[in-house]
Amino acid sequence: MAECFTEFLKKQEVEYKRNAKLSGLSYIGVGGECSFALYPDTAEKLINILCFLCEKNLDFRLAGKMTNILPSDSYYDGSVIFTERMTGHIREGNLVTAECGVRLSRLIYELSEGSLGGAENLYGIPGTLGGAIVGNSGAFGSEISDIVSSVTAFDITERKVIKLYKDELSFSYRSSIFKERPMVILSAELLFKSAPTDITKAKLKKIIKERINKQPCGKRTLGSTFKRHTSIPVSKIIDDLGLKGYSIGGAVISPFHAGFMQNSSGASSLDFQRLIEYVKEKINSVYGFVPEEEIVIWK
Repeated sequence: MAECFTEFLKKQEVEYKRNAKLSGLSYIGVGGECSFALYPDTAEKLINILCFLCEKNLDFRLAGKMTNILPSDSYYDGSVIFTERMTGHIREGNLVTAECGVRLSRLIYELSEGSLGGAENLYGIPGTLGGAIVGNSGAFGSEISDIVSSVTAFDITERKVIKLYKDELSFSYRSSIFKERPMVILSAELLFKSAPTDITKAKLKKIIKERINKQPCGKRTLGSTFKRHTSIPVSKIIDDLGLKGYSIGGAVISPFHAGFMQNSSGASSLDFQRLIEYVKEKINSVYGFVPEEEIVIWK
């Protein structure tokens, strides 16, 4: 089957890697190997790959830049599809149609140069547009759902391309319909606001400064480890428990911000999983609830 798949990929002109090491591809720097790492650069190629894998009943997972994904240390007998080369976008007035693999921060910056704003608070989020929509990423009181007008996706069950409008996307705190139904985002329509470039650039500069002052920028993290609990940030609870700097193996709770876990030195996925479980048990024993992960853990 592997040879059949490689022939298919060559005909589709899709770049791929066999037995790729996820530790070299993931943002956090951990993970075992996967059978194939795939890099489609068009929606058509992505759809063809999905149809092939579904028809052959082969396992696969989707990733953008793997900025919030913790892969397993074990070998994954399946394909990881990276959308990071699907980066095109088209502007029509204040409406921008962008492909799923474009880096959200890069898109916001480029559009600011064209006098478009309204998403400055999201600047600095390291993931792709598709990943941001799946998890309804947010920062500083804003969420990606604030600017999403519609999403074009491939419905894996129906094997067809569909368009979903905002009221059909089931956006909620760090969630969307894409966590409930087997669909793959191809592109999205985003509605920005007209804004002078100098004002927008000043806002972007301010947001980055806040991130640098408040978050462990430059460290290998997956962003916020846990979702907030009611109105209380779990990071504050972790801080109150005196767990800043606590480590298991090479995984450590950031001494700078308790909401982040970072790879300090040669951490494994298991180190992070054990540290996450330790924090959950401590919080449950003291506060009586188990925090929910914001990051995605591949078992």
